[in-house]
Amino acid sequence: MPEQPQRSELSDFQKGEIVALSASYSAREIGRRLAIAHSTVSAFLQHYADRENYDNIYTAGRPRKKTSRGDRYLVRSAEANTSQPLAQLRLDTNLDISEQTIRRRLQENGIAKHKAVN
Repeated sequence: MPEQPQRSELSDFQKGEIVALSASYSAREIGRRLAIAHSTVSAFLQHYADRENYDNIYTAGRPRKKTSRGDRYLVRSAEANTSQPLAQLRLDTNLDISEQTIRRRLQENGIAKHKAVN
């Protein structure tokens, strides 16, 4: 599966264009005209209808440092060598994240413990 591009918010201008075009065109056609994924257009129009406002909802927390592709690579590496300590796993995968973050990512993917077997 190809890596998903980093998400970016729609600009106010794009949001205005979508709202203006929504009276005459489907979400799919708006997406083609503006070169925006039709699912993004549909989601925006649904949120716009629910909130009657096109401001973005505030999201708390810092964005993740690594992508889902990096997480999958980490999980595959951990499953391939279960006797490897987290510090070594971090070095082998060459990911710029802490051991605690590695532990969290593994737990999110169903790997509850990851300890070296002596």
